[in-house]
Amino acid sequence: MPYDMNELLRMSPAELDALFAKSPPGPIPNGEAKGLAIPFPGGASAPGIAKIASRLWQGKTFDAEHKTLRNRITPFGVKAIVAEVREGPSLMDGKPCIVLDYSETSIVAKDVRDELRLIAPDTYLGRVYWDGKLTGYFALQLRDMRLERSRNRYRAVVAILVGVPLLIAIMLAMRFLPDRPVTYAKIEDHFKYGSTGGERNAGFPLWAWKALPVVFADKLPKNGGVGYETFGLVYENDEHGRRRELPVGMMQRRNLGIDRVFVNCGVCHATTVREAPDKPPKVYVGLGAARFDLGLFEKFLSDIVVDERFTADVLVPAIEKESGGRLGLLDRYLVYPVAIALMRERLLMLRDRFLPMHPETWGPGRVDTWNSAKAGLNYTIRDLPEGELRGATDFPSIWNQRKRKHRDDGTPMMLHWTGNNIEVNERNLSAAFGTGATPATVDHAAIGRLQDWLLDAAPPPFPFPIDKAKADRGAGIYRQHCASCHGKSGQDFSGPYVGHVTPIDVVGTDRAHYESYTYELSAGQNTLYAGTPYRFNHFRKTAGYANAPLDGIWLRGPYLHNGSVPTLRDLLNSPEMRPRTFYRGYDVLDPVNVGFVSNVREENGRQYFLYDTSQPTNRNTGHLWGVSLPPADKDAIVEYMKTF
Repeated sequence: MPYDMNELLRMSPAELDALFAKSPPGPIPNGEAKGLAIPFPGGASAPGIAKIASRLWQGKTFDAEHKTLRNRITPFGVKAIVAEVREGPSLMDGKPCIVLDYSETSIVAKDVRDELRLIAPDTYLGRVYWDGKLTGYFALQLRDMRLERSRNRYRAVVAILVGVPLLIAIMLAMRFLPDRPVTYAKIEDHFKYGSTGGERNAGFPLWAWKALPVVFADKLPKNGGVGYETFGLVYENDEHGRRRELPVGMMQRRNLGIDRVFVNCGVCHATTVREAPDKPPKVYVGLGAARFDLGLFEKFLSDIVVDERFTADVLVPAIEKESGGRLGLLDRYLVYPVAIALMRERLLMLRDRFLPMHPETWGPGRVDTWNSAKAGLNYTIRDLPEGELRGATDFPSIWNQRKRKHRDDGTPMMLHWTGNNIEVNERNLSAAFGTGATPATVDHAAIGRLQDWLLDAAPPPFPFPIDKAKADRGAGIYRQHCASCHGKSGQDFSGPYVGHVTPIDVVGTDRAHYESYTYELSAGQNTLYAGTPYRFNHFRKTAGYANAPLDGIWLRGPYLHNGSVPTLRDLLNSPEMRPRTFYRGYDVLDPVNVGFVSNVREENGRQYFLYDTSQPTNRNTGHLWGVSLPPADKDAIVEYMKTF
């Protein structure tokens, strides 16, 4: 009786063996035979597996005259894997069958033996043996395969034409579409290393970032430091005691197929502090980054981008070395050359915008906030009036933001040194522009996590002993001369003028930062985030500088908005008695005068920045409250402020 090929798939092994046993050997086939693999007879998966197998094994082509065959494999029906064909006894029952013997003709199939018997006209059932053991079944049907082979080849060509590009597209999508920041469970680590979204816009390729100070070592500041540490960046050890790959203040995100890095909030609001020269440094967060020289960092990037070595020919081999040889061909010949070209275009644009500010003059712990904002809003910086061009100021502290939402009259405090905004979250999003986070790229969830923490994040306590009796006496003097503008204590911000602006002619401090903020800039800032719930609308030009609370004041030196007075005790002296020059960037605390030690020019080969109060933006004038008090009263005030 004739057998349908699908009927054979439904038979159990016992049924196939019975059919084979009762069938004659038949003549040795000649010509093409369509194949049907039956690896799991009778199973529910047999039809599906047989269909997949048919793409790889189409059947056999017999040469009865020479008693040989060739298997037809791959979707194109390639003839391969030769066998000898003869009559012989079956390993199943010893009766005659047609034996397909690969032992002398094939290396890959030398342990295979097939046996055939004729179960219907032009239809053979086969048993497959591997090393003498039955491993499966198959069927062959003699027929003209030319039309079917043509169809299979057509399908294979179509599959290749469609499938290969699709596979490439899938692989490229898997490489270039993921957008994943490196995340941190501990909120302090998130502050120091977590993403703001700015890597999407401004991020350097990680390995390029690591290669830059190696290739351009001659462009680094000559201050005794190494690599990015020359700019005051700080490297911590991880939980396993290993030095972290990135310094504090650098974030990382997988974006556009590579790991990209850029500065985050921690770069301006984290720094090391030592209690003595021989004590280990400790990283504090939420204060101004007194060691980080952003201006020199910007100058370095501006210098290297016009260097003849800023090319793929030079940088890609350096990147390959920094990566430990992990660059693939796609990275080496496409991804990184393109990334370097894009880096160059962006850095050239930033050079044109930032270099006219003379960032190398700022010194550590300072930034020209508002002229940098103008650069971001496409101002032509070199065309600004001279009185507006320089406005460097200290990085502020950012603790206790919940308490800054209200002052004594029930309205929000005026924020920033100039008091030009009253909305805490708007202030934070504005600061995030410095990390590359634009309205199109900002990661609101990540920044929201920081904002929630900063609402109640508080400064640490003063790490040295405090003379309680002197501090108690100083508290009364402080309340009389200071509390109305700066709050009753480091945690009680109440006072009739706290969070208000004191007119510039009254406070008398350096005017440059105040004058760098203009009505035109405030109007431009209030267009940012337009069309979103985050639109800015609180920026205003004010009449002077804001009266800020003094929480953690012992960590916020040097003092005044421009960092022109090294210690609190110096601030209580008249301007002519304050130091005219001092050194910035040293991280050892002054436990008596409060602030950082400022008379150290060099330590262990590391040189520090000489701050000259006669230079533009650096004046130490003004803020005359308390200067006429007796020295003992001034000392008592300072002792009390150690409790803040």
